[in-house]
Amino acid sequence: MRSAPSKTAPPRCASGLWAVAAILLIGGCAAPTKQAEVPIPGVSSAVVSLPDPEILKLSNGLEVWLIHSDHVPLVDVSLIVRSGSSSDPKGKEGLLSLSMDMMDEGTGQLNSIALADEIQFLGASLDLSTGKDYSSIGLRVLKRNFPAAFGLFTDILLRPSFSEQEWERTRRLSLNDLKQREERPTSVARIVGDRLFYGEGHPYSHPEDGYLESVRGISLAEIRKAHAAVFRPGNAVLLITGDFEPAALRRELEEHFSGWKGPPAALPEKAAHPGALAAQQLVVVDKPGAAQTVIRIYLDGKRYESPEAPYLALANTIFGGTFTSRLNSNLREEKKITYGARSGLASRRLWGHLVASSSVESGATALGISEFFREFQEMARGSMRKGELRKAASTQRSRLIESLQTQAGLLGIYSTAAALNLEPTERRTFYAAMATAGEKDLEEISKKIYLWEDTLVVLVGDRRVIDQALEELRKNGRARGGGPLKNFHLPQAKYFTREGLPEAADGTEK
Repeated sequence: MRSAPSKTAPPRCASGLWAVAAILLIGGCAAPTKQAEVPIPGVSSAVVSLPDPEILKLSNGLEVWLIHSDHVPLVDVSLIVRSGSSSDPKGKEGLLSLSMDMMDEGTGQLNSIALADEIQFLGASLDLSTGKDYSSIGLRVLKRNFPAAFGLFTDILLRPSFSEQEWERTRRLSLNDLKQREERPTSVARIVGDRLFYGEGHPYSHPEDGYLESVRGISLAEIRKAHAAVFRPGNAVLLITGDFEPAALRRELEEHFSGWKGPPAALPEKAAHPGALAAQQLVVVDKPGAAQTVIRIYLDGKRYESPEAPYLALANTIFGGTFTSRLNSNLREEKKITYGARSGLASRRLWGHLVASSSVESGATALGISEFFREFQEMARGSMRKGELRKAASTQRSRLIESLQTQAGLLGIYSTAAALNLEPTERRTFYAAMATAGEKDLEEISKKIYLWEDTLVVLVGDRRVIDQALEELRKNGRARGGGPLKNFHLPQAKYFTREGLPEAADGTEK
C-alpha cells in the first residue's frame, strides 16, 4: 500500500536549535569555461534550523523519537528496523523483502482485503519498504484517526497472519516482478553493477528483492522465522511527528507495545569494503534490438559516517546531482543524446559508492562513453568553475528546507541516523561540515574519488551496437560528434547475464 503525497504545515522547531545559515556564504572562483553560464544564487542570511527530537524510552526497550509539529492535524509515523537486505542469508536473497511484503496481507482478525478497506476508511496510508541497511513501516493519518490507525499499524507489525493462501499469491507476484525486471535495462544495469562492484557474498551485492532462483527457494516457514528474528523492540526506533503531549503519547504507545519483547537482532559485521577495484572493469549485458544503451559507472564512495561525506555530497551536486550539473549540461543540453544524465551517492553503514548513469541513443553509445570519460577527467583535476560551490551549497540548503516543510521530510532527515544507531544530532555535524566547506575540500575529494581508471563501467543494450562503439573509440581515439580523447582507456569487455552471472561466448550462462 503506497502513501500518497500530501502537503502539511511547517513543523515547530524546538529551542536551542542549530542554524545552518553559513551554507551559502562560500563562493567559488575558477577560470570561465565554454559551457553556458547558469544563474548563481545570491547570498542569503536566512536561518535554517533543525528540530531536536524528544527521546522517549518505553519499558520494552523501544526508543521513540518525537518531533513536535504543533497545530498540524496530521501524524506521520515510521518504524525503523535496523535490519535490511544485507541480513539476508546466502542463497535466500530477497527473504526480508518478501517478509515485509507479507506483513500487510492480513492480520490475526482481518484478511488482506478487509485490512486494506479499514486503512482506506480511516483515510490513512501505509508503506512498507526494505533497504540495504534497514527496513521501515510508515503510517500517515489524520490526528483524529490516529488511535484506530495505529492499532492497525501494530497489528501489522506484531500479528501478521502469514497465511498460506496469501503467501502463494505474494510469491507468484514477486517472481513475475523479477521476470519483468529483466526487461528493464536501467534495473538490469543496477543489479549487475551492484553485484560486480561489491563482489559475490558482500551484504550489499544482491538486490533487496533477491534473484529468481533465490526467491523460488524461500518457504513460508522461513518468512515467519525472518520476521521473528528481525522485528524486536531492541532492534527498532519509532519516529513520530505530530501534535502530541509526550506523557500522553508514551501511555498510548506503552499500551500498544506492552507485549512486544525480545533482544536486538544481530547485524552484519561492520567490515569495510575491500576498497577500489583491483582494476578497471568493463561489463556488457546484451539486450538485442534496444533503442538505447544504458551507461552506468561505479566508483568507490564513502560510508554514511565518513567526515568526507559532506564534501563528496557537494562535489556530486556539481558533477551530476542537479538538472544544471556538468553531466546533464553536456550529454543532454550540448550533445542532445539523452533525456538526462545524473550521478548519485549511496552512503551506507558498511561502505558506499558513487554511480553516474544515463540512457543514450544506441547510435550515440560511443559519444556517450566518451563524454562520461571527459567529465570524470575534468572532475579528477579538482578545479571548480566560477560559482559552482555556491550553487551546490544553495541546492543542498534548498533541499534541506524542502524536507523541513513536510512531516514525511522531517522523518526522512532522521531515519538513517536512527537506523545506524547514531545520535539524533548526527545530521547537524553533516550540515556543519557542508556549511564550512571550501573549494580546497571539494578539490581534494574530487581528485581522490573521480578516477576513471578505478571505474566499473556497465553497458546494457544491443551487444552488436556496443561492440561497434567500443571498437570506434579504441581505433579512432574519439567518437563521432566528439573531440579527441587524451589518455582514454577501457579494458576488454566481459559479458554477463541480466542477473550479473558470467556469460559464455555463445551467450549462455556459464
